[in-house]
Amino acid sequence: MSERQGPPCPGVAVCAELTAALAEAESLREDVADLEGDLSRIVSARDLTIRDLRAELACLQEERRLEATHNQSLVTRLLTRERVLDERRVELGVILVERDEAVAQRDAAGQKALQLQERVRALEAAEGGILLPGWACAACKAFNGSAKVTLTHCRCCGVARAT
Repeated sequence: MSERQGPPCPGVAVCAELTAALAEAESLREDVADLEGDLSRIVSARDLTIRDLRAELACLQEERRLEATHNQSLVTRLLTRERVLDERRVELGVILVERDEAVAQRDAAGQKALQLQERVRALEAAEGGILLPGWACAACKAFNGSAKVTLTHCRCCGVARAT
């Protein structure tokens, strides 16, 4: 066969360009497939991250709800204790008032007893003595009345009546 000399055939150049374009298209298809795989992995990782974040958010919301419930329980207990303390303060105030009244009554009774003792002393010192029937023990100074029964011995110390 004879070799042909002259300008190359334009079909050969077009074929070479088409072959190069096909090779480049095949490389681009492989790159697109790799990018789709990467994108799929990224989407899966993003979905996993979103699920993790949603789960963490749900946990945090549950913790917050539990803390709010606990805080409400604490507030309720504190308010109850404060109410009980207020009631006890009122009760203590009443007790203190009653105590003050009892002290005042005791002091008044003490004053009255002192007055009566002074009156008894004055009557004993008077010429007629106490006007009740009976006698005073010489040993212990106790008064032994004889309105119902005439006593011969002192009720307190047992000493015989001096006549």
